[in-house]
Amino acid sequence: MQHRIPVAIIGGSLVGLSASLFLSWLNVPNIVIEKHKGSASHPRAMGFTQTTMEHYSMAGIIHRIPQWSVDARLRRITVESLTGQWFNEEAWTPNDEHRILTECSPFTGTAMAQDKLEPILREEALKLGSQLRLGTELLSFEQSAEGVLLHIYDKNTGQHEDILADYVIAADGANSTVRETLGIHRVGVGHLCYMQSVLFFCPQADEFLKSGFQQFSIRQNDFKGFLTHYGDSRWVLMWQAGKPRIQRQHSSLSNRL
Repeated sequence: MQHRIPVAIIGGSLVGLSASLFLSWLNVPNIVIEKHKGSASHPRAMGFTQTTMEHYSMAGIIHRIPQWSVDARLRRITVESLTGQWFNEEAWTPNDEHRILTECSPFTGTAMAQDKLEPILREEALKLGSQLRLGTELLSFEQSAEGVLLHIYDKNTGQHEDILADYVIAADGANSTVRETLGIHRVGVGHLCYMQSVLFFCPQADEFLKSGFQQFSIRQNDFKGFLTHYGDSRWVLMWQAGKPRIQRQHSSLSNRL
């Protein structure tokens, strides 16, 4: 099977879904090709800027996204553990007061988690006419005189399909298949470190948010980590490791908090 469309978007996470939403808002037909069948089980990103909210406002979905309070102050503190000794407050962003500049924008940004925002983007994009193909994988693509021919595989039906697009947007992540195929290389410092994390549900820990702090840098003699929350009793503990050695780290997790 083959059909033609002005824009094909490879990747249906935040970037791909936002691109689809904005294109449909501009009455540009588009299709999103996403190999997964939904959002990741991990909340992933947390927090979006005033500029992002301005874009979503233009597309008419700002009423579905809770805003930061104008008086909100983002605070981080160094602790031994939540129940242990608390030390000094850290700067949220070094050399920056991190105040909400309401004189620059009518919006304040949001602390919504990615797995809460993505369903909103999907719903609104569909309302505006986007085509979303979840559980569909891009196998290969090629340039022709007529456009870009995409060869895709629908894991839901087991069918192969070809799509001819005038333009293709690569929104398939840091390890983009589209970018790699085109030979577009990444530049920068390269590998930084290995990080491990544990996501857990703990309503009892929400009591510590009454202190006014939202993030906690944990400093112990044999352990350094970072603890933050998603506003719905979900917490994530992150720490750096030379190479993953999960068994030893997880066995003593309860002592780190």
